[in-house]
Amino acid sequence: MIHSIRLLPRRKVIDLLACSLLIVFLGGCASLKDTRGPRAQIQISNPFSGSGLELHPPVLKIEPGETVAWSNHTTYDLQIRIEPDTASSDAPFFISPLTTVEKKFEEAGTYSYTLFFSSDKTFGNVTGTIVVGDRSPASPPAEKQRPESPPREKTPETEPFII
Repeated sequence: MIHSIRLLPRRKVIDLLACSLLIVFLGGCASLKDTRGPRAQIQISNPFSGSGLELHPPVLKIEPGETVAWSNHTTYDLQIRIEPDTASSDAPFFISPLTTVEKKFEEAGTYSYTLFFSSDKTFGNVTGTIVVGDRSPASPPAEKQRPESPPREKTPETEPFII
């Protein structure tokens, strides 16, 4: 008795192989962990060609020891200057188009940073703020109190008497 072996069409084999590889790849990506510690992200974008830059978010609040990553989603080379300048390593640093740079903030405080950019037709800067640690005021600002309105007189329940 001879049994015939049925072969799958070549296209089906390729499809099955592609699906298997995709499942293995996605499973591997899901198990990757970021071991660099807490990281906050600032997105730098240029919504319209030839316009200025936008920061998302313009004000970032983090805890001491966290790292901030600036992601340049523009075609500009950028220079980043952070104030106050706490060390010589905080001198201006550069970020190329479509790349990300990081800086770790150890000390509590409020840091202002400025991004400078230029191209053949456009130049300028944009400023953002990073608040490290809890820098909120000790007590919340007092709410404005409305003055009490004078007591209203009771109106009679009958219709007015006209003479």
